[in-house]
Amino acid sequence: MEDRLITVRLITPSDHDFIYERPDKTTYKLMVRKGKDNQIEELINYPGPLFAKHPDLNLPPVPPLDKYGQANPRSTNKDS
Repeated sequence: MEDRLITVRLITPSDHDFIYERPDKTTYKLMVRKGKDNQIEELINYPGPLFAKHPDLNLPPVPPLDKYGQANPRSTNKDS
């Protein structure tokens, strides 16, 4: 598949939404629901993933993760 996965939303253990970007920069959402056929919805003018940030929280950035979702020790700063 040439489409690039942008975002995954895990709703329940069996229900997921996947947002893909095609090579021509158009986007679509693949909705997987238990007991139903997969549905594809075209996204027009998709702004990209949106993340809310609370002004009172000063959290450190998330370290780079490998393909298994684990922190990659080779790409973290060991001097800190």
